[in-house]
Amino acid sequence: MSRSSSRLHRRWFLAGAGGALLPLPLLGSLFSPGTSEAQALREKCFGFFYQPHGNAYQRDMYPSQATLTNTMAYAGHTIRNGALVGNDSAGEMRVSEVLRAPSTRLSQALVAKMNVLMGLDVPFYQSHNTGMALGNFGDNQQGIKSVVANGRRPTLDQILAWSPTFYSDASRVVNRSVVLGDQSFAHANPKTRVGPIEMVGKTAQGSRDLFDQLFNTTTGPREKLLIDKTLANYTALRNGNQRLSSGDKRRLDDHIESLYELQRKLIAATSGTPPPRPATNSTDLSNKTEYSMDPALQVQAYQLWNDVIVAAFSTGTSRVISTSIWDASFTTYPGSAYGGSWHQEVAHKASIDAAAYTLLLTSYRTFFADVFVDLAKKLDAVDRGGGTTLLDDCLLFWTHESGHHTHDPICVPVVTFGSAAGGMKTGQFCDYRDLTRKMKGGDDLQKEDYEIGLLWHQWLGSVFQALGIPKSEYEVPAENGGYPNFHWQQTDYYTLVGGEKTLYPDSVWNVTGEMLPWLGP
Repeated sequence: MSRSSSRLHRRWFLAGAGGALLPLPLLGSLFSPGTSEAQALREKCFGFFYQPHGNAYQRDMYPSQATLTNTMAYAGHTIRNGALVGNDSAGEMRVSEVLRAPSTRLSQALVAKMNVLMGLDVPFYQSHNTGMALGNFGDNQQGIKSVVANGRRPTLDQILAWSPTFYSDASRVVNRSVVLGDQSFAHANPKTRVGPIEMVGKTAQGSRDLFDQLFNTTTGPREKLLIDKTLANYTALRNGNQRLSSGDKRRLDDHIESLYELQRKLIAATSGTPPPRPATNSTDLSNKTEYSMDPALQVQAYQLWNDVIVAAFSTGTSRVISTSIWDASFTTYPGSAYGGSWHQEVAHKASIDAAAYTLLLTSYRTFFADVFVDLAKKLDAVDRGGGTTLLDDCLLFWTHESGHHTHDPICVPVVTFGSAAGGMKTGQFCDYRDLTRKMKGGDDLQKEDYEIGLLWHQWLGSVFQALGIPKSEYEVPAENGGYPNFHWQQTDYYTLVGGEKTLYPDSVWNVTGEMLPWLGP
C-alpha cells in the first residue's frame, strides 16, 4: 500500500504529529472467538470539542443561505435545509468563511460526512459556563438562582460512559470517558447516578500520559484481586451493622463500585498488544514559554492528542472523549495592543473592534482546519471493512460557548463529522430558526438580529438517539423531551421585537424529544 493511499488498513501505521508513528493494532485479535468482527467494528465513538466565547457572526460561521433549498413546517414555524457542498478553489475547500481548509485535507468526500446546524438555543442567559454544551445548565457565571439550584445534570459524555447500551461490553475499555477540559460532570456514583454532581477531573495532562493510561504494558502475575480482598469486609459491614446510616451505606456502595471499576480498568489495560509509545508528549510543546503566542506549537500539541484519540477509538480502549480548549488561541495577537489578554482584549472586543474580530475568526479557522479536520481525516483513513471507515462509526461534535454575540447562547453553532454508524444523516446544512421571531442584536459591528430557533435539549437528545441510546437512559418526559430535563426559560432578559418575553412557545418545547428534522436515518 502506498503512503499516498487515501485509506489505510487498520493493520497499517498512521503518521502522527511530531514525527512519531502510531500504529493501529489489529482489532480482530481483541474479540472473543465466535464474535462477529463486522458487528464489533460497528461500535460507535463520540468526540466533543468546545471553544470558549463564540462571537463568530452568522455570515462567517455558516454556509450561504442560498444553499437552503428545502423547507418544512415544524414546531410552529418554517425551517430550512440544503446539501452541504464545499467550494474548491486555489487549493482550499471552503464551506464558509470559518469552515475552510486545504483541499488536500478537506475533500468533497469529507464534506459529505459533515453537518452544519444553525438555530439551536439555550433558553436563558448563560454568560461564561462549564458544562452547558453537554447538558449541565447549573454551572454558569450569571448565577440565575433557579438555574444554579435546579439545573445541574450529569453531562452527555458521562451518561454515555456509564450507559449499559453504549458500553455493552467493557472488557477492552480502559477509560470509559477521556476528559480533557472542564465540561464534564457526573454523580459521585456515576453508574447508579447517586450522590452530588461534580466536575470530572482531567484524565491526563499530556497526550503521551493519556497513551500510557490507555495502553499500560505492565505484565506478570497478579496479586489477589482488589475486590476479593475487600468484598467480605464490605458485605459484613454493609449488611451486618444496624447502626450504619443510609448515607453511609450509599458511601460504601460508591466506594465498592469505584473498586470494581478500578479493577476492570487494570485488567483491560494489560490485555492485548499495545502500539508503540509515541516519542513526543503534547506537554513537550505546551510547556514552552512561547506556546501561548505560537499557533504552530498549539496545533502540533493538539494533533498529538488527535493521534491518541485515533488509537483509543480504533482499539476500543475508550470511545468517549470530551475536550474543551482554554490553553490555545490558535493565532498570534499583539500583546502590546491587546494587553496580552485573549479573553478581555480579543474575545470581548471582537463585537466592536474589527481587528479583534479578524483575530477571532483566524482562531476558529485554524482550529477547524488544523485540529478538527485533522482528526476527521485521520479517523477516515482507518478502514473498518465493508466500505466504511472509523470516522463513519464516530460522531464528532464541535461547538462554541455562545452564539454570534458573546455570552448569549442563542444560535450556538454545531459542526459535526461522522454518521455514528448510520445513526445520523450527514452532508447537510440545517437552519432551525424561526425567521419571524426576532430580538434586536447587541452592540456588534454587524448589528445582527437574533432569530429564535429550536432548543439545545433537542440537539442533545438527537445525539443520544444517533448513538443508539434508549430514551429510558437519559430522558424524563414529564419535564421535557431530549436532554437535560430542565423546562425553564428566562423572561426578564431577552425580549422579542414587539415586546413578547416568552421566546419559546409550547410548539417548540413539545418536540424536544424528537430527532431533529433531516438528521434521522
